[in-house]
Amino acid sequence: MSSPVSDILETMLGKIETMAQAKTILGEPVKLGERMVIPVVKISVGFGAGGGEGSEKDKNAGTGGGGGGGFSVQPVGFIVMEGEKTAFLPVKQKSVGSLVEMIPTLIEKMKGGKKKKEEEETEAKSE
Repeated sequence: MSSPVSDILETMLGKIETMAQAKTILGEPVKLGERMVIPVVKISVGFGAGGGEGSEKDKNAGTGGGGGGGFSVQPVGFIVMEGEKTAFLPVKQKSVGSLVEMIPTLIEKMKGGKKKKEEEETEAKSE
């Protein structure tokens, strides 16, 4: 027999399962030139539920239940893949604003890496 509390818990766990999938934690890959960049986030989940029932002699009976929960999503870093190389670039956890501030730096690092690779290829051809 189902109780209000078990129904609440089943519903909450079902929603959490839907939210906490691999594609939620690892974002959609983005191609930047020859590199593939995958954003990585940390998901924190908390919830609680409770219920009860009671009655007094010669009085009304009652049941009740409730639940609540919440979650947060924090940027962790980026997985950067180029050819056979893979690197993880962490995000400083000072604030969400640091993620926005990091994007130009990430792009510049990628451009710099591409220029360096081109220079090495040019040097190898001239030898």
